Parts: sequence; structure tokens; C-alpha cells
Amino acid sequence: MEKTLDQISSELINSGVTGCIFLDHHGLCVGMKGNARAERAGIISAIAEEASKIEPQQKAPFIHFENDNSSCTIYQTGTVTSAIFQDSTPNDN
Repeated sequence: MEKTLDQISSELINSGVTGCIFLDHHGLCVGMKGNARAERAGIISAIAEEASKIEPQQKAPFIHFENDNSSCTIYQTGTVTSAIFQDSTPNDN
């Protein structure tokens, strides 16, 4: 039985993800949880679409942005585009 987006997003949040958003093939938000915001849907969709044009014969790429405080990973699975947000944790050295 397939999991619903709500079940998936709840599992992600429980695993330490700070936010997640899921978009349909039109870039419309179909689910989100945590610190994800629906107004980011358009840019997330555009980034995923443009990145897939780099090597159009290949599977859709994983796009990962990172700064000192957080990271965002964007990827497409079928007709769903997902963005996963996480806070960076300092390394214990």
C-alpha cells in the first residue's frame, strides 16, 4: 500500500527534517509540513525544471543547496517535485 504525502511528510519531520513541500507537475503545492512555505512552490518547481534541462536524457537530478545554517534538497519523482529543508548541525570536533 502506498503512503500518502501526509504520512511521508510526518515521517520526514520526525526524522529531523525541519520542513518539506510537495508540488504537482504544474508547480502547485499538494502538501507541506514544518517550516516549508507555499509561496516557495514556484521557485522550487522552476529550479527542478531548469536543472533537468542540463542533461535531458538522464533522470531528474537531485539539487542540493547549503549554507552555514541550513540546507535544501530538491528532487523529482514521477510527477511530484519535493523539497526537503534541514537545519545544519555543527560538528562536534
